[in-house]
Amino acid sequence: MLGAGRMGRRRAELLARNPAVEEIVVGNRTRRPASQLAAAVGGRAASLEEALGAHPDAVVVAASTAAHADLLGAALELGVPVLCEKPLTTSLTTSLAIAAEADRRGVPVQVGYHRRFDPGFLEARRAVLSGRLGTLYSATSVSFDHDLPPAEFLVGSGGIWRDLHVHDFDLLRWVTGLEIVSVFALQAVRADERLRAWGDADTTAAVGVLHGGALLCVRGARHDPRGQDVRVELLGSSDSVVAGLDRHAPLHALGAQDQLFAGRAYVDFLERFAPAFAAETDAFVELASGRRPNPCPPSEDIAALRVALACARSVERGAPQTVATADEAADETAGETADEAAEETAGETAGEAAGQDSRRGRGRDRRRGSRREGGAHTMRTLGLAVVGMGWMGELHTRALLRLPHHYPEVQARVIPVVVADPRTDRRQAAADRYGFTRATAEWRDALSDPDVDILNPPHG
Repeated sequence: MLGAGRMGRRRAELLARNPAVEEIVVGNRTRRPASQLAAAVGGRAASLEEALGAHPDAVVVAASTAAHADLLGAALELGVPVLCEKPLTTSLTTSLAIAAEADRRGVPVQVGYHRRFDPGFLEARRAVLSGRLGTLYSATSVSFDHDLPPAEFLVGSGGIWRDLHVHDFDLLRWVTGLEIVSVFALQAVRADERLRAWGDADTTAAVGVLHGGALLCVRGARHDPRGQDVRVELLGSSDSVVAGLDRHAPLHALGAQDQLFAGRAYVDFLERFAPAFAAETDAFVELASGRRPNPCPPSEDIAALRVALACARSVERGAPQTVATADEAADETAGETADEAAEETAGETAGEAAGQDSRRGRGRDRRRGSRREGGAHTMRTLGLAVVGMGWMGELHTRALLRLPHHYPEVQARVIPVVVADPRTDRRQAAADRYGFTRATAEWRDALSDPDVDILNPPHG
């Protein structure tokens, strides 16, 4: 068990109840949470490295999303089955690479999309695939959290589309058996103003088209005062069904139906999906034992991530977006943020200039050559170094990379050059997310790099 946080605890508790599991080794970056969880489930505590070196028969990756790539890479080297909480990563490029490596090694990786194991959603899938609904007209998915997640989670979550709504996109694809072709998305900040500075939102709506022409609708919120509300509605030519709407649904039915939802509302997703988490964890044990096929391989996660990225693009561009199906080289870099969209008319984007050039080993020359002389103006290129990728480092990086969008009169764009942070997971996640050319543990490297024009110092 890699990770002793909320999801690590839930998985460990469920694994401890499974008679096929003989021992649980709990690895965590800091020892105390690992020791506490190990004591609770009758396992033994270890560092992440010690847990991986304990010759496990299977691995569960339940650490923070930013740590997934490194931990998955280490787990794949062991050649044993892996359960990874969704998403694999928030980077399309990195997720594709992990999926390819898992295929090359023949290692089954199950991605944790627990809604597939919810009894109501299973029945909804059967209703569609059996033909009972007739011609599918539309599919709607609702995801309302009861309470806002903590700030430290939101900053590194990848945003509401990639963190929350990948569940909806995976569920709609799985329930209907159809791919999502195009989307038009909107988002707003209505509950927590901090999200605006992070380029995120707490309230969302998206409409789209499924393969074959049926319509979809997705609604989301980070705060629902009445409880956790997750449901799917399907309308067809022969029937209309809803899954997730029971007496515990956090809805206040007015008028004659005032007592319709009389039960205590679900308080969070762990309570709402308790049976689904149990079934999903047992399914992984069966997969690890060779007794069942993989219920959710990496390709399913990547398909949901593509839809999430299309929604992020739609928000930035204010227009419908086709969901990509080819393996593009362009990475997620904040879901093609507003600065990238603005710079497309001027040529190469900041992500292209930093990310692609660094891989070709000629970033410095191209940066200098991108300065455009003559004409009505000169577009300057400024190299950015960030020291410390805590929440303030994330905030400032996003703000500086959006400089052309917010202040077009400056006539300058910012290219991420160096990220310095003593924590490997944070600096590598920042390099993947924003396209920094270099990632280092030494802050002096940021000061000495000749391509750096802007230095964002550490805070706090």
